[in-house]
Amino acid sequence: MDVGAKKLKYWVLGIILLVVVGVGIKFFTQPAVAPDNSAAAGYFTLAIDYGDENELYQNIPFTAGETLFSATQKLTGAKNIQFEYEDYGDLGMLVTGIGDRSGGEGGAYWQYWVNGNYAQIGASAYAIQSGDSVEWRLTNAQQ
Repeated sequence: MDVGAKKLKYWVLGIILLVVVGVGIKFFTQPAVAPDNSAAAGYFTLAIDYGDENELYQNIPFTAGETLFSATQKLTGAKNIQFEYEDYGDLGMLVTGIGDRSGGEGGAYWQYWVNGNYAQIGASAYAIQSGDSVEWRLTNAQQ
């Protein structure tokens, strides 16, 4: 083998070595892929009772740990329904309006029930469970 062929052989081996090292570095320095947590943890039903009319939404997907407030906000956004609230910091969120109805009008406020039971915690603290049937009502009393 003459000197020119030897040099070519070393150049080819060097290039192959650089490619292998580069691929190895690229492969081993890639961050781990985070699991996709956006998959639905379950489905729930949401009814909105405006007092003189109702809307019903079924099979609404939600993610694990998602709150009723967040799910309602996403649904109303997707359906182009006005959704208003006030942030009370550590106390949570107070829903002040859904659609064209605002709480406080005629002494009625937005309240919610889960599976027929009046809520004991705020919507921003309630974690939805699969199969829940939630109803938002604009009402002046717990019923």
